[in-house]
Amino acid sequence: MNTKFSGDLDFPDLDDVRQKLIVSELILREEEIAFSMKWSYASGNSDIWLFDGIAVKKEGIFIAENIIGKKYHGSSGDDDGNTIIFKELKFDHEYGDLDVFGTIKYKAQVFDFEGLLEQSDFSSPAIQNRMEETRKKRNLDASFARGSRRNNRLFFITTELEQLPIYFKSYIKENRIFLAEAKKYEDVLGKLNLAKNILHWVQDCKKCISYFEKKINDIQDNPEKLHVFFDDEKLDFANQLKEILDQEPDTYIMDFDLLDQEQQEYFKDTETYFQNIYIKLRSIGYEVYHAWIDAK
Repeated sequence: MNTKFSGDLDFPDLDDVRQKLIVSELILREEEIAFSMKWSYASGNSDIWLFDGIAVKKEGIFIAENIIGKKYHGSSGDDDGNTIIFKELKFDHEYGDLDVFGTIKYKAQVFDFEGLLEQSDFSSPAIQNRMEETRKKRNLDASFARGSRRNNRLFFITTELEQLPIYFKSYIKENRIFLAEAKKYEDVLGKLNLAKNILHWVQDCKKCISYFEKKINDIQDNPEKLHVFFDDEKLDFANQLKEILDQEPDTYIMDFDLLDQEQQEYFKDTETYFQNIYIKLRSIGYEVYHAWIDAK
């Protein structure tokens, strides 16, 4: 195999959902992996590090040792000595996706990453067409479950509101309103490939809410951490959610020159429909944000 992939990988153990490993190119060969990727810590180019290298196959895993990270603008930084390990790779021949699980080791720190990369080159137009037809039939909810273990670990508090401490009730109440509304669209759009981007955006919102509620759950077992939550952590979570809410999902890319007039109108209507969903959920999401910052 000598196949190229790209996409985003998540860090399942980090609370900051803005942190992603953006893979611009990963070339999978029999005995090595060539990769070029960015670790984005937050918004803004100053927080982006670049990693380029070759991971060599050793005893079933691929290892790239002593990778030097470079700032986004190309200047060398002090983020050297990274060991990047690709522990598990599963290629889905039907969909052309690559399930990736790995680790970045820097000194005494270990950061696990995982996610689903999409095949970015195909051997022929015929394969491209077949892959696209297959994707149209794909159940997106199943891909979430298969593509990222972190998605299966979303945590939401199920306790009745009346049984929660009074200072948490308003947060959980607004969270549940958003989650219920989001589920309506997930249930309807789960099998529609054109809805992939809006559903990914919904999933990012849910991840942030999941981390927020897990933190609240942990605090109930460790009440001594309550003041830290209210002084610092709660506002950080709120700002993360606000940043996600403001990131409007890209529309599905379609070459209108290949469509007739009726088909063009259909896709325009579809884009408007998805945009309206985003606007509605974003509005409800801002109610969550305002609750988290105690503005209501």
